[in-house]
Amino acid sequence: MLLEDGKTAPATVRIIEKGKSKTSLQIIISEGKKRQVRRMCRAVGHQVIKLKRTAVGPIDLEGLETGQTKELSCEEIANLMQAVSLTV
Repeated sequence: MLLEDGKTAPATVRIIEKGKSKTSLQIIISEGKKRQVRRMCRAVGHQVIKLKRTAVGPIDLEGLETGQTKELSCEEIANLMQAVSLTV
């Protein structure tokens, strides 16, 4: 998709729930341009009402509240390093 600051990497979009006035989507992106998901949705005529990040790379954020942090396990650190092509 072409945005103001250039072309985005391909994204995967899946409909989770479709209603009369709103639709819930799962959008998987492989880069994180500023407000990318909101801008992608606006470009195709859709307004984002609520946005929730569920993962950062291989790190699952399930159960974390806004502003909360968690200590990564050794396995999570290794997976993260592998995802960014670093060696442990």
